[in-house]
Amino acid sequence: ATIITARTDIETLISKMYDSSISEFNEFGNTIRQWKQEIIISFNLIEERIYKQDPKTGKTVAETKWRKANNAIAENRNKVIKQLKHNANGFHNWERFRTRALYVLNDDATYRIFATKL
Repeated sequence: ATIITARTDIETLISKMYDSSISEFNEFGNTIRQWKQEIIISFNLIEERIYKQDPKTGKTVAETKWRKANNAIAENRNKVIKQLKHNANGFHNWERFRTRALYVLNDDATYRIFATKL
């Protein structure tokens, strides 16, 4: 399905679920009906530009890709925070936990075994 056909496709699916003699299908049809708008929105495509440097010319080239929206980044951040709490066996100091979580979630943060001169 595409965003253009998603609404009619989902309404057809819901009506088939309601027409079924199986009670579980009727209940699932109710669930789909309640989440219909969110399901339809999930078919929207988002433009994503990726800038890469061409190895031959050295120029920056932009590639455009279309992808479906998702909440993978937010889910990953939640998983990292839960894992941080689990590994630490709990935090008793909120500021320490907050600082540690921000450090762990910062992609630019790094640490070195040996000190380097700046």
